[in-house]
Amino acid sequence: ELDLSRYAPPEALTRLPEEAEEAIILVVQSSIENIQQQVEAEKQRADEAAAAAAAAAEEAEAARRAEEEAAAQQGKGKGRAEYPDDQCVSCLEDITPKDGVKTVCHYYCAECFERLIEVTLTSEAQWPPKCCLNPIPFRTIARHVGDELLQQYKDKDEEYKVPVENRIYCSEPDCGEWVRKVDQARKTARCSKGHTMCLLCRGAPHDTAEACPQDRDRLLTDQLAEEEGWRRCIRCSVLVEHREACQHMTCRCGAEFCYVCGAAWCTCACNIAMLNEIKQRAAQRRQVREEAQAAEDAWLAKALELIANLEREERRKAAEARAAEEAERLHREEVRLAALEPKYKGLRISLAELELFQRISLFSAQDSELVACTAGAAEERAAQTQKHEAERAELRAAAAADIRSRELEWEKDYRVRAAWEKQLEQEYAAALRTFWADKVGGHVRLEQAMRDYMRKNDGRMDAWRRWKSDELERFRYVAEDELAVREELMDAASERQAEKLAARETELIRRHMAERKWYDLVVAERERLLAEMEVVERETGGEALLGKGSE
Repeated sequence: ELDLSRYAPPEALTRLPEEAEEAIILVVQSSIENIQQQVEAEKQRADEAAAAAAAAAEEAEAARRAEEEAAAQQGKGKGRAEYPDDQCVSCLEDITPKDGVKTVCHYYCAECFERLIEVTLTSEAQWPPKCCLNPIPFRTIARHVGDELLQQYKDKDEEYKVPVENRIYCSEPDCGEWVRKVDQARKTARCSKGHTMCLLCRGAPHDTAEACPQDRDRLLTDQLAEEEGWRRCIRCSVLVEHREACQHMTCRCGAEFCYVCGAAWCTCACNIAMLNEIKQRAAQRRQVREEAQAAEDAWLAKALELIANLEREERRKAAEARAAEEAERLHREEVRLAALEPKYKGLRISLAELELFQRISLFSAQDSELVACTAGAAEERAAQTQKHEAERAELRAAAAADIRSRELEWEKDYRVRAAWEKQLEQEYAAALRTFWADKVGGHVRLEQAMRDYMRKNDGRMDAWRRWKSDELERFRYVAEDELAVREELMDAASERQAEKLAARETELIRRHMAERKWYDLVVAERERLLAEMEVVERETGGEALLGKGSE
């Protein structure tokens, strides 16, 4: 596996002839950039995968440790490892299981449990009552709280079950109570304290004859009713239209009122003539409105017909212009497409020649580097071998010179010893002759004593020679041992040098392989980019844009 992110693109891939076309230059530059982005993306994915694997291993290890800890604490219930059963989890006072309140996970004393429920009722964010994020069952609450608090809990439960956007609260500043009773017919709501409010604007209620400013349908209906002369019932506010008979109106709700003035029946002095006048004015307004609407419709129809004629003429002219433009465009497109084939054929030939030139340059540079590397390694090995041979010769010469110096010292010592023993022998012989000169048999005794003395001197001389021979042998052994150690160090240095040179050569070969892979990838990317350039130019007719390799 070659990690291309460790190696830069070979320099040969950037070499271009001086007369290279702009498209070839763009393809060469873009191909290298695209492959670099791909290599960086692959490297990033590999790093992320390695990091994910490491994280997964850490998580697995953490899970294993957690399982071990859970197994060590097996038998302990949820949340009960920290607090015992005979202690309130809130105030930490001692309690008995009989007096305590058991939730899903902990025990509470009665006072703390009621306080928990009361606090929960003050905020919807804390609803429903929980212990360790576990909802407390309703049966537990009903068993351990008072009737008043239980009723408050039920009220809040009923209120919070309604979606917040559908809830209605009292508009009175001092009340704000959630409203249960809603009158959809009258579009009003009433709280338990008797406060009434409008369902549309959520404000104070409006008068029966007054529409809510936010009730657009009611406002439009009132406007139409005023134009048509309709009346609203004085009791239920339903609209009533007069068809025939007198002005005495009886609503389906039972209310009786005058159609002319809208007052309760028998409280006004209106007559049938007034009723007919109201209906005539309403008919006149209706006729005027219908005539105005008809005139507006006729004008609008004529304007629409004129606009339609203008649009048809514009469409005809635009169609003729488009047809002419399309014919001209098709002609230009044919000419352009006819010129594309020789253009891209020439670009491919130029690109093939460039790739051959770059391939030859790359292989030539690699061969030169390999030859230089081999020659440099041979020179380094020869230099080290020569250095080691010189060191060996120097060591041997130094050892021989040291041995020769010792031998000369010992020869000088031997001559001194020999001269000294000879002098001692002469002095001993003179002393013996003086002693045995006037004695009978002295000559014989003199010779015998001299022979004994000579044997003793010869024994000392032999012992000295043996010591000298042993010292010389030991000295030679030490010199040879030192030479062997130095040669081992030289051999180790030679091995390290061989490993270093082999690693250098291996790295050079890997770099050459990476550069050749770079060359293959870049050449393939160039072919893709040139094909993409041709497709884009054929389809768009404009300047070809090179796409990124990662897209």
